[in-house]
Formats: sequence, C-alpha cells, structure tokens
Amino acid sequence: DNELSSVFVITRRFDDDDFSLQEEEVESVRWMDYEKCREAIHAGTLPNCIYEDEFEMVGAYLKGL
Repeated sequence: DNELSSVFVITRRFDDDDFSLQEEEVESVRWMDYEKCREAIHAGTLPNCIYEDEFEMVGAYLKGL
C-alpha cells in the first residue's frame, strides 16, 4: 500500500459555515475530540483513510502544543 494520507491540524476555531468545500473532494467537515476520534478509528465506526499509527502521530503532535 503506497497511499499518502493528508491530515491537517487546525489550531484556530472555525464555524462550519467558514469552510468552502470542493464537493468532488470533501463531503463534510466534522469536529471531534481526539480521543473519541481515535476510539472510532480503532472500532471501525468512522469511515476514514488513515491508519491508527498515523493518527497516533497526530496525537503526539497535539500533546506538544
């Protein structure tokens, strides 16, 4: 598997209406707590294209903020 996942960390607050989505690329924006998101990825209840170890890298980054 040679896929590349793009993950963005936004440290500023936005309202959902602040986003202009390119419908061909992005279906929706969803705000989630990191731990709840990690649990959903692990349980397979959140459709995604990121591996758990990649998401844990995001968690390590967030801890450093």
